[in-house]
Amino acid sequence: MPFFSQPIHVLLVAALAATQATAHLTPWHPAMFGSEPDNVNADGASRPLAGLDFKGWWFHGNLDKPPKDPNAVVELPAGGEVKLEISSNKALTSMGRGLLPNPESAPEPWSNTGNGWGSM
Repeated sequence: MPFFSQPIHVLLVAALAATQATAHLTPWHPAMFGSEPDNVNADGASRPLAGLDFKGWWFHGNLDKPPKDPNAVVELPAGGEVKLEISSNKALTSMGRGLLPNPESAPEPWSNTGNGWGSM
């Protein structure tokens, strides 16, 4: 029997197609503009930029919202490395509620031992 011959299958596909994607990610750092320091659940930096004018697009419209700590900077050493926390919501970073377990101990799907993530 073909997949689309059942009405429930058509409704399922239509429902999945109509859902909104929330795949926008942001590199979070205490030196970023618009990090909403008093809102641990901030997600404004991950919102899409489509349809915004230049003022709304540039710095996500947060040029007037500097970092809470005026001395915070992101150092970009030549040939070095930079640590940023990438998430769609600040609550999932150390700037928000944080992640347990440590996000640097990424899950290993084939050997889930000792990383705290549990079974995949």
